[in-house]
Amino acid sequence: MAESGKKEHSLKEVIGAQIVGNIIALAIVMVLSVLLVFVALSPEYDKNTVLGFIACTIPFFTIIHLFMPIYTARVEYIHGGLNLEGFIPEEGAGSPLYVWELVVPRAFLYGLIMMIIVYLGIRFTNIRIGPTLTGVIAFVALVITTTPLIKRFILADVLPFAAAVNSGKKADPVPMGSYLFMEHAFPFMVLQGFINACIANRGFPAAAAKIGATNVPIIEALIPDFFLTVVIVAFLQWMFSNAQARCDVRLGRCDGSSIKKISGWSGTLWVFLFAIIADIAIWLFSLVAGVSGIPLALAIIFKVAVAGYAVICGAWVGIRFGASREYEMMQAS
Repeated sequence: MAESGKKEHSLKEVIGAQIVGNIIALAIVMVLSVLLVFVALSPEYDKNTVLGFIACTIPFFTIIHLFMPIYTARVEYIHGGLNLEGFIPEEGAGSPLYVWELVVPRAFLYGLIMMIIVYLGIRFTNIRIGPTLTGVIAFVALVITTTPLIKRFILADVLPFAAAVNSGKKADPVPMGSYLFMEHAFPFMVLQGFINACIANRGFPAAAAKIGATNVPIIEALIPDFFLTVVIVAFLQWMFSNAQARCDVRLGRCDGSSIKKISGWSGTLWVFLFAIIADIAIWLFSLVAGVSGIPLALAIIFKVAVAGYAVICGAWVGIRFGASREYEMMQAS
């Protein structure tokens, strides 16, 4: 299982590295989020904009930022980078198969409580809070919610995962359609649908106002937005599904032998092709419907649908990329 020459790290070191990496990632994400919401989408803001930013970002990032640390610890273990000597999981402890069952209940609760605390604190203060301070507040809140959960979830997951991998009893492979949609795409479709609806609600009215329109313009707003949405979401999902598929191949839930390998360049071309397809679809809709713009509610629905489509596309690429390579590693070891 171990890669030749790979340095082993203790569980404490791996958890520490994931906590540090998460803090760095949150800092980058918050900077980009503030630039997107308060600069790129519209420079005009008030207290309601700040409150909306808090309400959308804290629950979303609390959940989604816990996924990769858990799977990174799993991947470190199967590739020989994590030494679990001295750790023996209790029989039946945790679920080595479906991370979302472990993460969502507690992470959602932590994120919701923190969001309410911050939201009410801002709502009833007379201090004017600008974009920079908003980002700092959200960043600190997310560090507080995610740091203890990273440690808790890695400890709860990686030990039973290791026991399952080493048991010699492989799970039955899940049919690929169900595996892709239910275990990869669906959870992220819910999360991405939520955050992209928030982004659309902020950006689309501003795009319509720029040209003096009452409806959201298709050419000026939806086509460039949908292209970027597919590219960004699909690449993120590629990263998530690559890690998950590698671990599921080890568990037997994903049949790596039946998956055709895809290169990084091919995967990238597929992502951009999927983005072009999304733009062609909305362009054809405008031609068939004979409209140049659509109401905000419909535009948000389309945005959520495109985000879901991008998740499925990214999962398809990520599974092919990760599962095929993990199967090759297993055959070579």
